[in-house]
Order: sequence, then C-alpha cells, then structure tokens
Amino acid sequence: MTLLLSRIGLPRAFITLKLLSVLVLLASLGMPAARYGLKIYWFGVRYPQDGGDFRAEATLRGKNSLGTASARCGTSAHIRQRLQAEPLSPDMLWCWSIVSADERADTALHLAADVSRRNMQVQAALLQRAAEADDAADVLAHIDRILRVYPETGSEILPGLAGLIATSEGRALLSPYVDRPWFLPLVSQAVRRQVEPGAIALMLSSRRRAGGSLPKELISVLIAKMLEQDAFPEARKWAAALSGKPETLLDYFGASPLTVNQVYAPLTWRLPAGREVSGTYRPHGAIEFLVAPDSFLKLLERSTAYKPGIYSFRQETKMRTGSLMLEWILYCNRSAQYRPLWRQDLNPGDVREERIPARIDPGCTRQRWVLRANTGASAWPMSLAVGLNGLEAVPQ
Repeated sequence: MTLLLSRIGLPRAFITLKLLSVLVLLASLGMPAARYGLKIYWFGVRYPQDGGDFRAEATLRGKNSLGTASARCGTSAHIRQRLQAEPLSPDMLWCWSIVSADERADTALHLAADVSRRNMQVQAALLQRAAEADDAADVLAHIDRILRVYPETGSEILPGLAGLIATSEGRALLSPYVDRPWFLPLVSQAVRRQVEPGAIALMLSSRRRAGGSLPKELISVLIAKMLEQDAFPEARKWAAALSGKPETLLDYFGASPLTVNQVYAPLTWRLPAGREVSGTYRPHGAIEFLVAPDSFLKLLERSTAYKPGIYSFRQETKMRTGSLMLEWILYCNRSAQYRPLWRQDLNPGDVREERIPARIDPGCTRQRWVLRANTGASAWPMSLAVGLNGLEAVPQ
C-alpha cells in the first residue's frame, strides 16, 4: 500500500503529517492492484515545538466542503483524564488512538466509530488503517459509511471509485453495495469516464439480481454505446436478459410490444417523440405518426445484424390526413452511404399493403434501417399509420 505516511511520535520539532490525495491500492485476488486510485481525503497531525498540547485535524475535501472537524487533544495524561470523565467521547478516543502505540489504538478507534458514525476524524483514521493493511473490502466499507453519512462527498469520491467497474475483481468488491443510494451515481460516473459498456452492464446486472431497479435512460445509453463499439451480441444478450424475453424475439423485424420498446432502442425500433414528428405504437400492431408540415424527417430507425441475403417484408400503410412521400433506406456497417429500398407517394385516404424487397450484401454484417417522410410544401399536419411484419428470406 502506497501512503504518504511517517511514524507518529512526539517529536520536539514541529511536524505536519499529510495524506494528500490518498492512493488506495485495492487488493485484487490477494495482489495489490495499483491501477485503482481513489482520491479520498486530507489528514494531518500537528505537533508544536514545545512538545505540549497538539491539535489533530481531519478534513474530507469535496466540492461541498464539510469544513474541518478537529479536537484539542492535549497530552497523554490529559487525554486519559478526559476519557475517565467521558469514556465514550469519540474525539478523545480518536486522540487516544493517535498517542497509543499498541493494539489499544485500534480498539479506541473502533469504539469511537461505534459511538458516532458522523465523526469524520474517526472515519478518516479507520480508512487510513484499512489502506495501510491493503484490505480492499474494509476500505470500501469505510467509503460506504462516509458516502451514506455525507452523501455530498460523492462528487469527490465517486469519480475515482468508478474505475473498479472495469474489472471482474472490482465488480466483486462493489457487489455488496449495489443497493446503496450512491451506486447509480457511481455507474453514471463510469459511463462519463468511458468505462467499457459491457463491464458496466455486468455491474448493473448484479443490482438487478439483488432486486434493484435500473433507470431506463441508463439502459438506453449503455445499449447505444455497445452498438457504437460494435458489441452487438453483448447488447442483444443484455437487452434480452433485462426484458425477460428470448433473444430471438429481439430479431423480429416487425412491430411488436418488444420491438418498439424504447428502452432497448436502437436494437428495437426508435420512435420519434418531438414537436415535428411523433410516433405511438397501438395494440393492434400499427404505429401511428403525426408529422408536421414542410418537413423531411425520420419516422423509424433500427440497428440489426441479419445475415446477408435477399429478403422482403410486408408493410401496411393508411394515410389519414395530408399527403407525403415515404421512403425506406438501408445503411451497411458504419458507412454513410445508403441504398434506397422503396419509395411511395401517399394521398389522403390511401390504404396500401405491399411487400418491400430488401437485399443485404455480403460483408454487410450490421444494418441500419430508416423509414423517412417528406411532406413537401404542405401547410397542414399529416397523420398516418404504418404496420410492419417480419423479414422473410426470398427463395433463390
């Protein structure tokens, strides 16, 4: 364990002992894991030149400073006298742990922690000792206590803690705390710090197994990040596990309650929800759209990983009000180039049912499907319903 420490004694000269940006090197399978760095707190002990009374201070530094918790300790004899009068004083027990050089120091600290969990000097000292012993579980236990007693310190502690999610050892250390109020903010920090999304998904799965809920927005962000990194199988597997449905149901091309679930988009159909265009799935299987005039907009978008081949899908379209042009286009892999699949002009009252061909070329392992609408120079909003069915292979 790397710590900025020196031996605590009673020197004649003025000494300042500091833990500046304590580096907690967490244990990993019994070996120090130097890749974990946690910026925790500042700790100092000051001894005056005359060897008399000294003042010990501990400060947890964060954006919202807690200030300084301090105690006028005095000499060893003075501390003993105070403890006889106040045997359960956390400040005096902490002072005694500083001047004691044997196992009584640990006993005094733990007794002080049992008396008051809000005494930051005591928590800082216990955290320091856990770090010296390279006891990762104990370090996290004290960090958990600090975060629960002083949640405002999360802005200082959580960014350094987020890196634990990147490894299986780190996730195992964090798994006992998945129900804590600080856990989801920790995951958000991991997302901001570009921790591999598959690792974050595994960490969130631990919370789900423990009965905890997961924010829909966070699930959507992680699925999108997985697809950005071409981790399609992992995203598909995780979405299926969260939905409680077989992975094969996520492959269905048509509109269904699962394939329009916005939590898993763009693995599922992404529906618009803006002022210019909005889409709503109806129980009978159609998606109803309201489109603003004079616009060129996406109605549907989805990412898939179908095998190359010749396919077709059946689409039912009902134009209720207004006139517009619909167009299906297909992107391959990450290319900005697209292939037009189908285009149709629709007028008020039109009802169409047709089979649309779709060819996926060899090498096109990832597809992005887009249905877009061009309302032209129309002056009035338009409404239409689109029903989609499954993608079928065309016999050759």
